Amino acid sequence: MKIYLDTEFIDTGTEVSLISIALVKENNEEYYAVSSEFEEEKASDWVKGNVLSQLEPPSTYKPLSVIREEIVTFIGYQIPEMWAYFATFDWLLVLRLYGGLGKLPYNFPLYCHELCQEIDRIKLPSEDFPERNKQHHALTDARWIKDLHQKTQKFKEIQS
Repeated sequence: MKIYLDTEFIDTGTEVSLISIALVKENNEEYYAVSSEFEEEKASDWVKGNVLSQLEPPSTYKPLSVIREEIVTFIGYQIPEMWAYFATFDWLLVLRLYGGLGKLPYNFPLYCHELCQEIDRIKLPSEDFPERNKQHHALTDARWIKDLHQKTQKFKEIQS
């Protein structure tokens, strides 16, 4: 089972904190949550204008402990193949959510595939990319990552 991951976060240069996380399964099941634990005052002007301005009402935000449990339930018992577009911060935030690599749930992979590297490796032309919404919203982006990954798979089939 493939799961496509995206996060929105605050990066202060010395710390990275989760704002929101989205997971989309290849069968289109979706999980999305906004953390109630990020500190808005630490966000850059860009994050405030492009990410925070698009979030759902604060009454829907969840503690990280709830997000952790919900992700475990969403993933279930299979070992997923995780994909993110540029996985550096996305996977770091998943690792931090669970307390580090050694504390991941038993069926979580130890790494996340990076789609931008795969695109570079196979030389997928940019005109083959699906249209991308200009918003910076984790769920919208996770859906786009899924669509883009499917395009890479079709491109590889044609090339072989």
